[in-house]
Amino acid sequence: MYGDYLARGLDALFRDSSEKGFWLDSESRILKQLDLSIEDGVFRWTSDETLEYRYGPMGLMGALYWRKSTLGSPDYDSQMAAYLDFLTHKISPEQGVRGDRSAFNHAIVLAALALGALSLPDGTPGVKKGSLVAATVALFRHCRERWPLSALRDNQGLLLLFAYTLVYELLAGRDARELREELARCTRYLCGMQSPEGVFQTGDKRYVYHQRMMYPLWGLTRAISIFSESEEKHVLLGHVERTLDFVIRERKTWDAGFYWHPYVWTYPTRNVYIPWWVNANPRKERYYECHQCFFVYAAEQYRRAGGRHDYSEEVISALNWIFKTNRRGTDLVEETGIGVPLRVVVGRTGRIGDRDSLFKGAYEVGAYIMALTDIAERE
Repeated sequence: MYGDYLARGLDALFRDSSEKGFWLDSESRILKQLDLSIEDGVFRWTSDETLEYRYGPMGLMGALYWRKSTLGSPDYDSQMAAYLDFLTHKISPEQGVRGDRSAFNHAIVLAALALGALSLPDGTPGVKKGSLVAATVALFRHCRERWPLSALRDNQGLLLLFAYTLVYELLAGRDARELREELARCTRYLCGMQSPEGVFQTGDKRYVYHQRMMYPLWGLTRAISIFSESEEKHVLLGHVERTLDFVIRERKTWDAGFYWHPYVWTYPTRNVYIPWWVNANPRKERYYECHQCFFVYAAEQYRRAGGRHDYSEEVISALNWIFKTNRRGTDLVEETGIGVPLRVVVGRTGRIGDRDSLFKGAYEVGAYIMALTDIAERE
């Protein structure tokens, strides 16, 4: 079952944009998104060719994660190689990804480059392994200098820890000792920033958003498996459990969908006179397909790191929300007609998203492929 959905997701990602896919052949890259309009109940998809470094690179990251897995095949190597070459030409040792200032975006591009160097075999047409590794190392050094993890106030940027674990894997046996020590420092820092409930209070005003709890776990689980041993490992994995348990207990709803965030929450400030402030967002009841996948991937990486708690039931129910148990009572993949799920459903009845959500982003497809890869490997 999951293998079939995975194959369809990969096909959508690399199908030409003229055929309602995400591949822009004229520029050898993955599109940002497909925009959706609905006329008399008929879905119409159009390409958004905006050049950016979040959506498309995360689609590539997901595909390369699959390529590196036991399920991977060379079917899309030429397209992945072409997009990697496109990205390496956007890297500068001084500027990082030229024209982009986001730590989160840099983390995604760095992860994609590292996965490319790890997954595509030597001799793959279009792959210049030396140039790819050099670009990866240059971007890693830029990110480490520009965004110390302890200085980040946007939890999405903590995806850098995930990217660093991939760089470590790439460099292992060469220049990785210092990086291994840094992974340990970053892990202990994040665990220290975790509240008793399981959220990461780094100063991010939106720390309660679902993705801002999940991205730190992606890096934590992989980093813990790299540098820690025996009982220390399970103490640190206990911090991962704390967040997963919080999300299951506080965010999982009657149909196994995770809501995005509460309507109102408080966050700590640096003002000694006003130590806490209030934030609010009325869009609590948006249920994103990618949020299900963020949870699935985090829980599966916890399992692979040696976690003792069994989250299998929660993982499968989170994933099956996409295909059958969601509040719309439909298969969200079949609804779109393009091989990947609807982006979001809203409210108790699961109506299709508001006007600003009528699209399908390539970054969601990347997360979907990663989650399906992990589960399909278990089938």
